Amino acid sequence: MNNQDWLGQQLVTIKEWRQQYWASMVFALSTPITQKKLDRALSQSPESVKHDRTTTVVKWVFESHHFVLKRYNPRGPWHKIKRALRRSRARRCWLMSYEFQQSGLNVPAPALMYERRFGPIRLMAYFANRFIPGQELLTALPEMDAAQREKVAIAVKHSFKLMHKHRISHGDMKATNLLWFNDLLYFVDLDAARKHRSRVAWQRAHIRDRKRFLKNWREHPELLALFDSRDEEGAKEN
Repeated sequence: MNNQDWLGQQLVTIKEWRQQYWASMVFALSTPITQKKLDRALSQSPESVKHDRTTTVVKWVFESHHFVLKRYNPRGPWHKIKRALRRSRARRCWLMSYEFQQSGLNVPAPALMYERRFGPIRLMAYFANRFIPGQELLTALPEMDAAQREKVAIAVKHSFKLMHKHRISHGDMKATNLLWFNDLLYFVDLDAARKHRSRVAWQRAHIRDRKRFLKNWREHPELLALFDSRDEEGAKEN
C-alpha cells in the first residue's frame, strides 16, 4: 500500500542516504525537517511530558498546530548497534497508527516519522502525533461518576472486539497509554503494537494485553469489576 494513499492524507515523503521521513503536509509550509530542528524543539519546549534513558517527549507547537514529539534515545552504544538495522520504534508507531485507525481504533493522528540514517544504518528516530487534550485513563476513571464509567467500560469492550477482529495487539496496555477525550478512548505509545498474521500469536498477545490492562485496577476493586469479564468474547475466535 502506498503510504500517501492511507486515509486520504497528503504526505511529505523524503528518502535519502542520510535521512528518511514521512510527514503531514503541515511540515511542507516551513523549511525541511532536520534532526537539528527536532532536537531544538525538544530542548526548547516549555512543556516536557517525559524524559528518561529511552525517550524524550514534549508538547510541540509548530506552524500553530499542536503536537506531541518523541525522540527515541539509545540506551548505550551496544543497544544502538543492536537496533541500527531493525525497524525503528518511530516507524512502528507511524505504521501502527494507521493500522489502528483503519481498524476503527482511535489514535491521535500521526504527523511525523523522521529517521537520521547512514545508508541502511539508522542513527536516531523521532515520531510526532497530533496533540489531543485528553486525560489519561489512570487518573480520569477514578474521578468519573457511574454513567461515565459505564461509557468507558463499553468503549474498552468495543476496542478489544476490534483488536480481535483485526488481530491487533497494543503491547503495553498501561492506563497511562489510554486517553479519554470527548467520550472516546484513544490509544497512544504504539511502540510495541503488532498486527498478527496467525491466530495463535494474536491470542498470546491479547492475553498479555488484557492482563496488563486489568493490572491497572487491581487496587481498585470497584473499577476492576467494570472490566473483569466484559471482553472475554474478544479472546475467542469465531
